[in-house]
Amino acid sequence: MTFRTIGSLVGAANAARDLTNLVVAYLNLWRQHANGMNGVTIPDENYTVVFQPPREDALAFTVAWTRTVTWTTPTYYDVDDDYFVESYSPTANISGEETHSELRVEERNFIIPYSALLRSEADMKAHVLATAARIRAQEAEAERQREIAALQAKLADLQKAGQ
Repeated sequence: MTFRTIGSLVGAANAARDLTNLVVAYLNLWRQHANGMNGVTIPDENYTVVFQPPREDALAFTVAWTRTVTWTTPTYYDVDDDYFVESYSPTANISGEETHSELRVEERNFIIPYSALLRSEADMKAHVLATAARIRAQEAEAERQREIAALQAKLADLQKAGQ
């Protein structure tokens, strides 16, 4: 059994804090410049980073946050109430509505390659911006190809109609 010193525990805590701050800095850059791209959305709410077992090529972690969800439900008149109506309709006997809310914990798993985190802040930002530009270009090209296919189909229909 290996015994630890107070210094080794403090060092481990500091290393964990540094790693968390590094991941949060990367996620904030992503949220600022590329949020929603490739299906990767960083929540606007405050979140917590929870690390998963290490991988060989990337850092795996979960981002957890709380979100308040609200909804309304109708309230109905009682059968003994003066406003109660015996006929049926979807809105019959609705006397008002109640608002409910619930605090939900949501989470999403992420993987960031170590190479993306082992950069200076400027290089990390340049990497995120380059990734966002590449994704935008791919999306624009895919849209262009869809438009070409639609125009070719329309041209084929017009050529058939002209024969």
